[in-house]
Amino acid sequence: MASGLAFYRTKAIESSSNKLEANPAFETSSWHLFGGNGLMYERWFPVDQQNDKTLLLIGRNKADLIDGNVLSHIEQAQEIKEIKINKNGQQVGLYYYRVAKGYQSQPAIDKDPANNQLSD
Repeated sequence: MASGLAFYRTKAIESSSNKLEANPAFETSSWHLFGGNGLMYERWFPVDQQNDKTLLLIGRNKADLIDGNVLSHIEQAQEIKEIKINKNGQQVGLYYYRVAKGYQSQPAIDKDPANNQLSD
């Protein structure tokens, strides 16, 4: 998902009249930040260099965004919202996202993820 997002975000910006200073491909990382497999993202985005960053987490399943391992790496998480993908007037996909503030490469062992939710 990360590779596709980096590619299509870059394509969308290249075709837009609104230019950004940063290239989205260099701002898109993967689940390796939370102990998952990120292939080359592990080299491109070393976990210890991501500390204190605000992240936009995107997943195909809501459960991915409320997983205790994910929440143990962040200080605060906003509510989960949906991204509905439509084609020809029909919904063909559904993704979930949330903003996560204060990423830490080392998980907090004693953190209660239930207390991490922020409101908008």
